[in-house]
Amino acid sequence: HKDEKWILNAQLGNVKQKQINEKKILNTQLDNLKEKHNNEKQILNLQLHNAEQKLAIEKQEMEEKHKTEKNAMYASFNRVLEAETEKFITLKGQHKKAMEAAIEVETKTIAKIKTQHRNDSNNKLV
Repeated sequence: HKDEKWILNAQLGNVKQKQINEKKILNTQLDNLKEKHNNEKQILNLQLHNAEQKLAIEKQEMEEKHKTEKNAMYASFNRVLEAETEKFITLKGQHKKAMEAAIEVETKTIAKIKTQHRNDSNNKLV
């Protein structure tokens, strides 16, 4: 009887250790996903900053160049630049929504994995 009790306690200890290990793995995966997201966000922000700087520099250079040209050419340039800026802002918004959707999917996947592990662990204990 003591041997059976010792075996059951050992098995319970193994199950608990397995749950702890699985939780550590899930937390590590979650941390990795968060770090990946933050890295991607930093890269996107840097790309956005660079694009905005480039756009600002191009606008300034073109304005200086066109100061001496006809008013019609200057007005035409501004319309094109404004349209490109609007397109850039639209693309930025679309990209942000796509990143948020991807994060939401990853978060749901992690939650699903955690729930499955919890359910599996609960089923093993029964």
